[in-house]
Parts: sequence; C-alpha cells; structure tokens
Amino acid sequence: MNRAPDSQSTARPDAPVTVIVCVKDRFEGSPSCGGRGSRTLIAALRDDLERHGEAAVIQEVQCLGRCTIGPNMRLKGGAFFTGMTRDRLGEVREAIAAFRRAERATADSRMAGPPAVTSIEDGVHRS
Repeated sequence: MNRAPDSQSTARPDAPVTVIVCVKDRFEGSPSCGGRGSRTLIAALRDDLERHGEAAVIQEVQCLGRCTIGPNMRLKGGAFFTGMTRDRLGEVREAIAAFRRAERATADSRMAGPPAVTSIEDGVHRS
C-alpha cells in the first residue's frame, strides 16, 4: 500500500502547517499530556497564532509516545516539542514561520529552473 510521506514538503508554501497535539488522558495517576493541560494549551496556541497573524491546523491525537515529558506537540514533518507550557508557545509559532520560510525557499528554487547550460573549451568558460 502506498502512502503519502508524513511531511509537508510536497505542500504548497502557503498551505496551512499542521500542529499535532497529544490530548491523551491516562488513568491511575500515570503521566499524560491531557492530564497536564494540553487541551488548555491548544486554546492558548490558537490565540497566540491569531494574535501574531499566523495560521495552522491543530490536530488532536491520542499519543505521541512521550507521555512522561509532555504535554507534547509536533509540527507535521517538522519540530517536536516536549514539556510544553503557555510561556513556550512562541517557540511553536516561530517554528511554523521557519517551516513556511523553508517551504517558500524550496518553491522559489524550483521555479527558478535549472541552471544555464555552459561549456568549457580550451580552459575558457563560455555561457
């Protein structure tokens, strides 16, 4: 079965970036992202992004595999954030902006086309 890669590198540079957030609640006192307030962080992240004119799709998942160091967030195809707090949400926003810049640079380099054909004869470079 062929699946698309877990990356946004094939997306348009203006396409929304996806932030994956673990919201799992574990029982019996086990550490969990949901138990440490990840849902509250989602609301705060949305507010932070809106205030700074940045957009992202927020995708809630049940586990990112690092419960003991959560709450955890991840940019789809990009950075992973552990131990997230309200004070650190700017890191996610900055990572989204950096991801977009990288996507734009990649798109721009594709649009520039291949380099001009050149030849070298007798040690002289000609275009």
